[in-house]
Order: sequence, then C-alpha cells, then structure tokens
Amino acid sequence: RDFNENLVKAQIVRRVADRWVGFEFSQLLWGAFKNQLLSAGRVQTPVLGWIIARESEYRKKIYKVLLTIERDGRRLWIDFAFEEKEKALKFFENLKEVKIEVLNITEESRFPPPPFSTDTLLKEAHEKYRFTLPLTMELAQTLFELGYITYHRTDSTRVSDVGINVAKEYIKEEFGSDFFSPRTWGEKGAHECIRPTKNIDPEELNALILSGQVEGLNRNHVLLYDLIFRRFMASQMREVKVKVAQVILKANEEEKRLTLNWEVLQDGWNKLLPLELHPIVEGKWAINEGNKKLKTQPKAYLYTQGELVEEMKAKGIGRPSTYATILEKLLERGYVIDRKGFLIPTKLGKEVYYYLQSRHEVRSFLSEEFTRELEYLMDEVENSKEDYQKLLRYLYSQIMQTREINRNE
Repeated sequence: RDFNENLVKAQIVRRVADRWVGFEFSQLLWGAFKNQLLSAGRVQTPVLGWIIARESEYRKKIYKVLLTIERDGRRLWIDFAFEEKEKALKFFENLKEVKIEVLNITEESRFPPPPFSTDTLLKEAHEKYRFTLPLTMELAQTLFELGYITYHRTDSTRVSDVGINVAKEYIKEEFGSDFFSPRTWGEKGAHECIRPTKNIDPEELNALILSGQVEGLNRNHVLLYDLIFRRFMASQMREVKVKVAQVILKANEEEKRLTLNWEVLQDGWNKLLPLELHPIVEGKWAINEGNKKLKTQPKAYLYTQGELVEEMKAKGIGRPSTYATILEKLLERGYVIDRKGFLIPTKLGKEVYYYLQSRHEVRSFLSEEFTRELEYLMDEVENSKEDYQKLLRYLYSQIMQTREINRNE
C-alpha cells in the first residue's frame, strides 16, 4: 500500500503546532506559578475553559415539576421548568390534573443509529458502564490487537463490504433474511467504523474466555464488545415501523407538545437495541402527591467524560486518537478532578485558565476558534488544498511575534 503524503504532511503540521503552542505557553505558566509540572495546549486549554464554564452554570438553580403517568407497565415522564421558585411552587400546588389531547396518529419508520466511531463509543461506554476514557481505549486496544474489532481510533462510520458480509451472516442466521438491510453509512476514508471483525456474538466470546480458549480478556472486554457488536449489527438491520402519536399536554396554564411511540408495527433493529415505548394515554389524568414532585436542580449538569468527548467532536476540536489523552492530561495536571463520574475544575485549574485568558497575546492561540481553524486547515492539507510549509511558516511567525511581546514585558 502506498503512503498518502498529504496525510503525513497534515500530521506534521499537527505535531509541530502542538509542540510550538504547548512549549511556548507552558513556559509562561512555569514562570508565573513557579511550577514546571504545569502545561497549556491548543486543545487542552479551551477544553478546560468549557469545564469551568459548565461548573459556573451548575451553581445556578432551576426548579422543575416532574410528573409521571403509568399505564400497562409503561411510564411517561413529563417535566415543567421554572426560573423562579415561587412560580414553580404555585404551579405544583395547583396541579390536580392534566389533559392530553391527541393531534394526530401516524405510522413512522425509526432507523437505527450508525455504528460507533471513537467519540460515540467513549460516550456510550461511560454512560452505560462508567468506564473512563483511558479504560475504554485500553479495552478497545486489546480487542483490536486480538483481532475481534476494527481499528478503534476513527471518526468514520463507514462500513466496508467485508463488514456488511459479517453482519449479513449473523442477521440472517439469528433473525432471518428479511431483517437484513445493508448500509454503508459514510464515505470512504482511511478507516471504517468500529465493528466486530468476525461473526462471534458476545455470549460466544464470553464462553471462549471462560473455557480458557482465549486469554487476555476479562468481563470488561466482553461488556465493551457487546456494545460494539449490538450497535453494529443493529445498524445493518431493517427500520422499525412504529405507531406514533403527536399530543398536546395541558397542565394549568402550561402546555407541552410531545411525540409518543405507542406501538411497534414491525420489528427491526429493536431486536438488538431498545426502543422506548410510551403508554397510550388520552383525556384527563388525575395528578396527586404520588405522581408529581417538585425538584431543585442545577441549570446545567457538570460534564461527564462521555459528554466532554461529544462536545469536542461537535466543536471540531481534537481527534479520535487524542480525545482520551486530552482529558487524561487535565486530570494529571490537577486542573480537573473526576468525582463520581462528573468533571469538576480545581482551584489550580481555574487560576491557570484565567491567567492565560488575561494575557491578550496568548488568548487567541489557546481559543477554540484557533484550534477549530487549524483543524480545518490541516484537513485542507490532507485534501491538497493547502501548502503545509506555508502554514507552518505562518504559525512560526505568529509564535515569534508573541515571544517578542513577552520578552519586552
């Protein structure tokens, strides 16, 4: 296989930019805080800023009235949010019933989610099993090295012909040929999605481990493999047809429009991944102390590790190979702590971030706008639309200007 020189050039830009920005501005911290264990970075620093901003929102409060309606073993949760405690309390005390009016009923298709890429796998593993990002990457690395999954550092959801054939064999055998609906999901790229490489289901893999036929894997490996396997196989199954109701719910003077999944008309990928069904409700429903609750909660919850990765992907900062290491570095430096799965900025983290933000000549290099623009330009290098040497010369000149300002202060 030939090397793609443009990918190499883009990686050179990425590595050089990381070191120039990191080394240059970490030295500022060493001087200001007399601590050479501190660091700054073009991705690390803006991500730290998000965590600090989220904690600020977390300290603000909102008030929610929560309602539950149960029927036939199904439950519908409804909430009404208020900025003022008095309004929430008045609404809560006066709420005796809700009226649900059906606007229309339709038959809709629900399509499966795509296979995992790195960011979605990290988020799902953390939300479902509270796996840390480094642990998930370590487990995936072992599964990859032993040949059970494809490469796990990827931002692609593309499925190759080989992958489609793996799914075809399993789905036809387990559910029948009618359930098989092949999808490629993405365009061609250096890597494809994260998927099983063989038609081995999680139960079979677990049996191989317990019988001693496979070494080096444990229960956590099986749990992660189960997520990957189910998500991928579901992505190659037919859509689920659902009876859907559009309703309007009236409670005192408040109204909410809801979309409710009432009934599965045709099974599909829901055989492997759960699809939430709501109770079939219409008309007036009594509300009492048993099915309503007044709750005070943060305006925004602290980031979890998985949510932080999702934010990085959404804002175009970082790469699949760096998501876990960025967070690991924030934890190692003592800028952030993980408490019961939530990320909290420390006093040191805030001091470092606010100091860097106070330096106007530094601020732009450590902003998410700079990082996003640089990621875009590196993509342009990959596509032969940008000269990597010209880009490096521009970065060098900007860094040198900043160094000169710092020397003259």
